[in-house]
Amino acid sequence: MKKILLILSAFALLLVSSCVKDNEDKVPFMKGTFYTASFADVDTVVTVPQVTKSIDIRVLADTLKGTVASDNVTITLGVDPDYVEEFNKANGTNYVMAPIGSYEFTNSKVSLFRYNVVSTTGSIKVGATYDMDMNTVYMIPIVIASVSGTEEYEVSNDKIGYILLGRAYSPIAMGAGTPDDPYVIRSAEEFGKIRETLIEGSKVYYKLAVDVDMSSFGDWEGLNGESPYTRAVDFDGDGHTLSNLTCRSTGTGNGGLFSVLNGEVRNLNIVNAKIGNADNKNSAGIIATFGGYHNDKVDFRGSAINCHVQGTITTTAYGNGGIFGYGYGVTIERCSADVEITGNHHCAGIVGYLPENGGNTVKNCYSTGTINGTRFPAGIIGYVVKGGKTTVSCCYSTMTLVSSNFGGAAMIGRIDNATESDYDVVENCIAWSDRIACTRTSNGDENYSVGAVVGDCTGALGKIYLTNCFRNPNMEFVASAPLNVLCDQPNFDPSNPPSGAGTSDGAAKGHIYPYHGVAAAAGATCSQVAKSLGWDENIWDLSGDLPKLK
Repeated sequence: MKKILLILSAFALLLVSSCVKDNEDKVPFMKGTFYTASFADVDTVVTVPQVTKSIDIRVLADTLKGTVASDNVTITLGVDPDYVEEFNKANGTNYVMAPIGSYEFTNSKVSLFRYNVVSTTGSIKVGATYDMDMNTVYMIPIVIASVSGTEEYEVSNDKIGYILLGRAYSPIAMGAGTPDDPYVIRSAEEFGKIRETLIEGSKVYYKLAVDVDMSSFGDWEGLNGESPYTRAVDFDGDGHTLSNLTCRSTGTGNGGLFSVLNGEVRNLNIVNAKIGNADNKNSAGIIATFGGYHNDKVDFRGSAINCHVQGTITTTAYGNGGIFGYGYGVTIERCSADVEITGNHHCAGIVGYLPENGGNTVKNCYSTGTINGTRFPAGIIGYVVKGGKTTVSCCYSTMTLVSSNFGGAAMIGRIDNATESDYDVVENCIAWSDRIACTRTSNGDENYSVGAVVGDCTGALGKIYLTNCFRNPNMEFVASAPLNVLCDQPNFDPSNPPSGAGTSDGAAKGHIYPYHGVAAAAGATCSQVAKSLGWDENIWDLSGDLPKLK
C-alpha cells in the first residue's frame, strides 16, 4: 500500500462563489482550503542517473480548516526554487534545489470539481542526473502556479510542499547500461567496476570513453567467468585502447579480457597484452577465451567487430587465438591480431578452435606474428570441427607458423568432418606467410599435412568450397611428409574435391590433403593480389605492400 506523503502541507485558496440577490446585496464568499498530496513509496525518491520514477500528485480540500469549493477549479502546478531556502530556515534542514533535468511534469493540470474533496491526478517524473552528489538530498518544491475557474482566491505562502530526491550509488557514474544509455567508462577505476554491473540472464551495454592502462589491475580475471555464463554484454570501445592487459601470469585459469564473451565487442584496441604462462593448462584469447558458448543448458554467440589486438599468449592448452581461444557461432569482422603464441594444438592468429555446428564467419581480417605449436597452427583458424558451418573470406596472414608435430596453414590448420548440408567455405584469401614449417622428423606419409592455405582437408572431402586463394610465391614451406610439396591447385568444391593434388605424385596418402591455392605472380604485393580479388576498398587500404584495415 502506497504511503501518502503530504508533501505540500497546505496551500490555502480563497475561492469565491458570487451570488447576487435581486437587490444586488452580496452574500459571503465560500472559503476553500486545499493541500496537495504525493503518492510515493518512500520519503526520498532515489534513482541512478537516467532512471526515472513517476509520482502522482492530487489537490485535496482540507475540510478541517475550511470547506470545499463551490466552483469548478483548474489548478496548474509548478516548481519554485525560492521555497528551498525558506524551507531550510524554517525546518533546520540543508536540502539543495534539484537541478534542471531531474524533474518534468507529465501532467501539470488538475481539476477540482465543485463540492469535491479530491482533484483529478497530476504527475511528475523525477530522476537523478549525473551532476547530482550521492551524499546530498535534493528538493523539488511544488507550488500552485495558476488557478482558473474563479478570480477570487489567495494562495497561502507560509507552508510549502516538496518532493525529496537522491542519487543512488552506481559503480559506473555515467549511464544506465541500456541500449539508449550505455554505461560510459571514463577511468581505469570504472573499468574495474564492469564486473559489478554484469547481470545474470540480461545484456548490459557499455561504451569506453578513454584509453585505459590495465596494469593497475595486476592479474586480470576474465569477465563472465562463472557458469552458466549468461551475463551478456554489448561493449563499444569507441576506438579506444586498453594497454598492458595481463591475465593469468600465474595459475591455470582462463585468460582474456572476457573469460566467456556472451555478446559483442567492437571498435576496441588492445596492446601489450600478456596472456597465460608456461604452466597454464587452460585455453586463452586476448579478447576472450570463449567467444560464444554451448552446452546442454545454454547456447549463445560471441562477436568481435573492428577489434585489433597485440601481445603474447603462452599456454600448454589446446585452442588459443589472438581474438578468441574457442569460438561458437562467432562473427569476427574487420579484426587484426599481431601476436606471439606459444602453445599446444590449434593455436591461431584469430581463433584457435571452432567446435561443431556453430555457424561461424571470419571476414576481412588479418594476422601477423609467430606461432610455435604442436599441431595445426594457423594464421586465421586452427581447427574447424564437425560441420562448423564456417566461412572465411577476404583474409590474409603473414604469420610465421611452426608445428613440432604436424599440420598447419596460413588460413585454417585443419577442416574436419564437414557435413553435406553445412559446407565450410574459404574464399578470396591470401596466404602471405614467409615460412610455414613442420619440424617433426618424417614418419612416412601418414602425417597430417601442412598447407599454404589449408593444412588438412581429409575429414571434409566433398563438403567444402576452397576458391580463389593465393599464396606468397616466396614462401618457405617445410612438410614432414616428403610427398607434400607446394604446387598450384584449382578451386575445390563438393563436385571437385581435393584428391591428393598437392603431393609430389598427385596421389592421396594418409592425411595428406592440403590446399595450397595458387602462387601469386613474382614481384606482386599482397595488396595487389587483394585488389585483383576485389577486396572492398571501403574497408581495406590497399595503397601499401600489405593491406591495412581502414
